[in-house]
Amino acid sequence: MSLFKQNIDKQIEEQKLNEEDSYDISELDKQEEYKNRKLKHQAIRWIYISALCLCGICLIIYLWHIFAPYSWRWLLDNEIQTIKSFAISISTGVIASFASNFLIKK
Repeated sequence: MSLFKQNIDKQIEEQKLNEEDSYDISELDKQEEYKNRKLKHQAIRWIYISALCLCGICLIIYLWHIFAPYSWRWLLDNEIQTIKSFAISISTGVIASFASNFLIKK
């Protein structure tokens, strides 16, 4: 066996021993990082869900005021326009956020 191959084998063995010594610490770090990422993704998911629900509620109220009889309406015309612009801005923000996240991940 050549001297070069012996040196490489020795380095690999030393590296394995070093990895075994630091296994517990690195494994705990990986688990903690995984938990933090999972918590972050759950929080972002709930923010998206909340925004979409709020947009849906605004849309339902807007459509109700367009199609329901006048006696059943409770908002004024300028309030209806405010709800419409609010729903459009929320949905535009959510769509832009989804698009930017998709493009950044690729």
